[in-house]
Amino acid sequence: YCEEFSLHVKPTLNRESQDWLDHVGQCLREEAEAFPSETSCKQIKRLTIASHTGCYIQTGFCRIPFLDKLKVLHTIFREFSDPKILKVFFKISGNCGKSLLHPGDSPAFQDSDESESNSPLGS
Repeated sequence: YCEEFSLHVKPTLNRESQDWLDHVGQCLREEAEAFPSETSCKQIKRLTIASHTGCYIQTGFCRIPFLDKLKVLHTIFREFSDPKILKVFFKISGNCGKSLLHPGDSPAFQDSDESESNSPLGS
């Protein structure tokens, strides 16, 4: 996924989201580097999946624009059949609250003259 995000997703994101992608990638790499050398492949997979929750939240996934969140989620959507991945998604979404998938909270869906109550999806 590192290459897929870097080569294909990052160029489609706005600047704020590109910065987020750089930061989350760095966080995930640092988490992986901290695994003890005797960690088994199975443990590495489990720990790597689990590290996504903290890295996504700490680096501000909840604050990137709605459309960019959709691009990120679309990229990993095929992994949602894995219960471990789905659990991570629900943890992240729980931390984001309604801002995860609520377009009314995104600047991409608001004119500067409109309030959130004018969003086509409501509040």
